[in-house]
Amino acid sequence: MSVGQNLDIRAITPVVRSWMTAAVTICALAPSGCHLATRVSEPMVPAPDYELLNQLRQIPGMRSVEWESSAVERKHDAQLTWLRETLRRKAPRLRQMDRNKIANFLIETEQSRGLDPLLVLAIMEQESRFNRRAVGPRGSLGLMQIRPFVGRAVAKRYRIPWRGPETLYDPVHNVKIGVHYYLELREMFPSTELRLTAYNMGPNGLKRMLRRGQEPRWRYSTRVFSHYGALLDSLVSVAGL
Repeated sequence: MSVGQNLDIRAITPVVRSWMTAAVTICALAPSGCHLATRVSEPMVPAPDYELLNQLRQIPGMRSVEWESSAVERKHDAQLTWLRETLRRKAPRLRQMDRNKIANFLIETEQSRGLDPLLVLAIMEQESRFNRRAVGPRGSLGLMQIRPFVGRAVAKRYRIPWRGPETLYDPVHNVKIGVHYYLELREMFPSTELRLTAYNMGPNGLKRMLRRGQEPRWRYSTRVFSHYGALLDSLVSVAGL
């Protein structure tokens, strides 16, 4: 479960789940409200992308515990199973081998870099609806809709094999490039909302907008948050939490 190791997810009651669903719905319908909500609790550095979930800690009665190592193993096993099943359901045209590689990579990245796998899936859903052959209006390609010049640069920095733009149609390479790119944005911007906006419009354009004192459009980030909420609800329901 991508909720941080000091939050006992079993303590999430149906009432709290309803609160979470309502919060995500409000976020999706009101970009300005989402903008304010996502800044209530900025995580500490290194900062995993759990701003929405961190708000749960502010609810009276929520209990925090330290996970034992055996519980952490069970958590990751359950999450890996859920990731594979979710990818099978949402991306049935991907080969099982590729789905498994993507799921494993997302779990490894969560453990090493604190990046929530559900957030990556939410970006995929918004960008391509899990279509590995998707082509965007500005030439972005694949599951996470990477533009070739970005893909080439990121692949070089992280030693990911690059065989031209066709590389981005490889689902595993595409996800690895997209995740590394997002992690770079995480170093540039202080909140998930800004990182997602930069992912959508480009970091340089967002920086110019912020320097001019302009308010970015939060439409993209609110849609990703909405997908995230649906994925989280699915995970909680399947896990029986």
